[in-house]
Amino acid sequence: KIHDGSAARCIHQLGPDELVAKGAVIDVTEKVSKNNTYQLMPEDVVEWEKQYGLIPKRALVIMKTGWGARFNNIKAYENKDKNGV
Repeated sequence: KIHDGSAARCIHQLGPDELVAKGAVIDVTEKVSKNNTYQLMPEDVVEWEKQYGLIPKRALVIMKTGWGARFNNIKAYENKDKNGV
């Protein structure tokens, strides 16, 4: 089931038009470098739209954090606090 309670469909039941979407990559790498727990804010979306135009309905929005640069440093990648969480 989907989060709204409706029944989910299998991949073979989707049409080609449902497998392709316009997208927007919102780069918050600099903000994440200053705050490891940064979350995408409405202001980030507004700023992106000022620069690139409105995000279309049903578009895929990706938050680029730069977190992948930490991949080879497990401690930095996991970002655990003093309690190990």
